[in-house]
Amino acid sequence: MFDLAELGEPKNAQDPTFTFLVTLLFSKFDGTRKDNLGRFPSVMSKKIWIIEQFIDDFKLHIGEDMFPSSRLIFPSKSRRKFFIRDVTLARIIIKVFNIPKNSPDYLELYHWKHNYHEKKQYRRDQRQVRNLPSIIARIISNRRLTVVNDDNTSDGVKPLLYPKQRESEYTVTQINQLLDNLETCSGQTEQIEILKPYLYEMSIEEIRWLLTIILRQPILHHFITAFFNKWHPQAMLLFRICNDLKITFHTLYNSSVTLSTEDLLLHPMYPFLPQLSHKLTVNYNALCIKMHKNYDMPPKLQNIFDQQGVKEKFYIEEKMDGDRMLLHYKNGQFKFYLRRLKDYTLLYGENYEIGSLTKNLVGFVKPNVDSIVLDGEMVAWDYKREIILPFGTLKSAAIQEAVKQFTTTDQYDQQSSYPFFLAFDILHINGHDLCSSPLFYRRYLLNNLIVPKPHRLEILPAHLGGTPDDIRQAIREVISKQGEGVMIKHVQLKYHIETRSDNWIKVKPEYLEQFGENLDLVVIGKEPQIKPTYACGLLDTETGIFKSFCSVANGFTDKEFSLIDQLTHGKWHKFNKDPPPNDVLEFGTRKPNFWINPKESIVLEIKARSINLSPTSLYAVGTTLHNLWCRSIREDKSIDDCITLQDYLEVKEHYSKEFSKAQTVNRKRRGLGEQLSFEESRERRRKINVESKLFSKFCFIVLSDKFDEITGERTSVGSLCDLIKRFGGLLVQLPPTPTKLLERHQQLIVITERLTPNGSIYVNSGIDLILPKWIFECIYRDSIIPLEDEFIFQSCNNHDFSDKTDLWGDSWIVPSNIEMLEVPKMELAVEERETKEFINDLAIQESDQPMAFLFQGIKFLILANDEYGFLEDRVKRFGGNIVDNWPSASYIISDVRPLEVLGEVAHNLQWTENDLTFIPNTVTPAFVDECIKYNYLADATDFKPVEAR
Repeated sequence: MFDLAELGEPKNAQDPTFTFLVTLLFSKFDGTRKDNLGRFPSVMSKKIWIIEQFIDDFKLHIGEDMFPSSRLIFPSKSRRKFFIRDVTLARIIIKVFNIPKNSPDYLELYHWKHNYHEKKQYRRDQRQVRNLPSIIARIISNRRLTVVNDDNTSDGVKPLLYPKQRESEYTVTQINQLLDNLETCSGQTEQIEILKPYLYEMSIEEIRWLLTIILRQPILHHFITAFFNKWHPQAMLLFRICNDLKITFHTLYNSSVTLSTEDLLLHPMYPFLPQLSHKLTVNYNALCIKMHKNYDMPPKLQNIFDQQGVKEKFYIEEKMDGDRMLLHYKNGQFKFYLRRLKDYTLLYGENYEIGSLTKNLVGFVKPNVDSIVLDGEMVAWDYKREIILPFGTLKSAAIQEAVKQFTTTDQYDQQSSYPFFLAFDILHINGHDLCSSPLFYRRYLLNNLIVPKPHRLEILPAHLGGTPDDIRQAIREVISKQGEGVMIKHVQLKYHIETRSDNWIKVKPEYLEQFGENLDLVVIGKEPQIKPTYACGLLDTETGIFKSFCSVANGFTDKEFSLIDQLTHGKWHKFNKDPPPNDVLEFGTRKPNFWINPKESIVLEIKARSINLSPTSLYAVGTTLHNLWCRSIREDKSIDDCITLQDYLEVKEHYSKEFSKAQTVNRKRRGLGEQLSFEESRERRRKINVESKLFSKFCFIVLSDKFDEITGERTSVGSLCDLIKRFGGLLVQLPPTPTKLLERHQQLIVITERLTPNGSIYVNSGIDLILPKWIFECIYRDSIIPLEDEFIFQSCNNHDFSDKTDLWGDSWIVPSNIEMLEVPKMELAVEERETKEFINDLAIQESDQPMAFLFQGIKFLILANDEYGFLEDRVKRFGGNIVDNWPSASYIISDVRPLEVLGEVAHNLQWTENDLTFIPNTVTPAFVDECIKYNYLADATDFKPVEAR
């Protein structure tokens, strides 16, 4: 890279104290709230000011060497490894302070993660409930203040005489030495001896932040870039390519130091965060259009582009099931870094002489290559079966391959797998950074500079595609061999370190909606954490025993976690002390901490991406679900309404048969009932009482649940399906053929209020998407309400509904809800002035202003997809104005970073004598939702488009 010795060495006038960091940075930064902003307009602006003031004070009173302090300010970036998790730390504190067993403090520390959502309800500052250092600091503070007589210690709390008096404050150097010692010590006993004197003498705030550093929790969360840029304008750029605090702060210790462009390019042997991909969010047609977009290039690259015939094409690569790995090579030396910067060189090898992989890579590059950086996937190859093994087997294969070099026995001969690196990109060659080069050129270099080593290091094949059918065919091939998925890459894609690119899309089978299933499951176990995991089971109707089937921890809100605690309070049994009866519950090798009798439990509606067809011993059923989350808590259902083991086995059989068949291309050809869903399978055994034949002439496909913006209530897909069946409707998974619809004298209705890949296909096929509220309106009026704009989510035939509403868009038939009416606009200047005075009076009195004035005086430029004006209506309903140019806008609303508009903004910036001209904030549509939800203007920096972060 560059020689630090040539740049000089930074020096400090004095060694900063730990108290200096705690007082002027940590506590001030953490204590910033919306209710103590003072003269600052937002939390973000005040936090940035705190950082700037700290750095100014540091340079004025301390000096130029920020590196020792930075190791404490950025604990997760310092590369220290203490091997102390939160649970371990809680145990250490118990022993350091001799906290009596079963005392309140002991129980709170020992089980600090348990019942988090129940305790949270009774704390004003809910953040502190999940913050272990804060909990420990509070407990130590209370015990220091405790004063009891020697004869009155029945509660187990003994008087504490801490903190001990110390002659001087701990310096940053001393704290770093403490942490270095803690990193190299072995065993909990030694850890306690090292920490004990510091915990006895430090103040409560110092203890809190010391423990935060030991747990490697972020302190300046989301403001790391602000700190680096304040220290030196090039500091963040340098840190991104080396991820080394010492190099960054010892190189850029003085603002007069300026690095060249070459210094800030990618360098081999230094870790960096790789580029990441986006998930598929549009249909294949839209994806192809995006991937066909061409960008201007220099003539030399344009010639290669034309010769390779990649115009209006894109790369299709198989997504491998392994570890994302960056391979660095320079003059015979290797480095291997995971995507999270973890160094795996020791495992895979640092030279040709030793290592589970590198000893087999001699000659993997052309003779003229001195240095190279490859991006790829590390997998495990089984040479006996000649297959790539599933994720999770790689590390054991690498370890045993490495151990073979140091053993003379044949105990590892049975190991038939070893590491296998599949390269899909080249980022550096002989001192030249290739990140700004287009992908087709990088692939060209990759194929010409790498000498493949069969099943050790090879180039991942990339096929050219150009149509939706090419993507579908690739997906079919992946599904047929149960692969991970495919990557779709723009041929002109540039490599962006540490960011996600929308020109790099991953398509996994489980992202496709037709593989998803909704099912109701009963909770039978729990693993209590801050984010609890609930075990769900299936009833075996032949034996009457519930068998464990899956575990779910995602999809819950804090409110739902609390509701589950309320509904199941006092019904849990500890598994190791009171195991469940064998005739009630049966678990696999994964046992929960607590179990509950299914008759006393609750029902969850689970959404699963797919069925995991591979056998597993973790659950008693023998298989499980893949990529699942909770849709809702079904208080309206009992365990008798849940899917049974026999239901599941029937659907699994059909699922296995359909697993390798075509997906989207064949959907229109399938007839009704060719593939069973969980819902259909359960309906064969359970009848639902039909109250009316209101919907008897319709068959429904329900794609999403219903959310009421006014009440905040959500109606799940399962509840909508039950409602449709109660009123005589027929539910189908796939559109019946037109012939079958005519035979049944039925009409197809697709219900949704969210755009999904399948929804786009229906619209393109001429099928309207109807909002769920149409169902409720029909039931309320006991008649089929004609379709109007109010009930249409998306349609190719919007003009057909325009004559069914008045000039304000209100229905002639359905009365408008008063909450949904727009606020009358004030047109007279007098009224506008009175409105402003009214709002100012509310602000002075610290009163909440009415929601009708939420966006009063604020102008929005909408560049996001708002085809039917829903976003514009919401802005206007709450007092905002819509403009068509950026100079007059307060906010620019865009789904992605509006490059052309921002380029125009940057080009037209002007500086006045005192300040810069106004620059509008760029936010996503979620900004509007957040403002309306909480009736305040949210922080725009939290809603920047992904590319703008």
